[in-house]
Amino acid sequence: MEEKQMEKQMSRRNFFAGAGMFLTGAAVSAAGCSMLGAKPPAEQTKAAWPYPYKKVDPELVRKLAHKGYYKGK
Repeated sequence: MEEKQMEKQMSRRNFFAGAGMFLTGAAVSAAGCSMLGAKPPAEQTKAAWPYPYKKVDPELVRKLAHKGYYKGK
C-alpha cells in the first residue's frame, strides 16, 4: 500500500490545495491562540471636544478655500 502512494506523483493542483488548507488552518489556530490571552477592552470615555465653537464668515471661508485649492494646499 505504501509503495503505491510513494509511486503516485502529486499534481500541482493537489499540492496547492493541500498547502492552502494547511495555511488556512495555521492562520485560524494562530488567531485563536492570540485571542486566548487577550485582555478585555478597557472602558472608553468620550473625549471632550478640543475647541470651542466659533461662528465663521462663509464668504471668507469660500475665498480661502478657493485660494488654497489653486495653490495646491
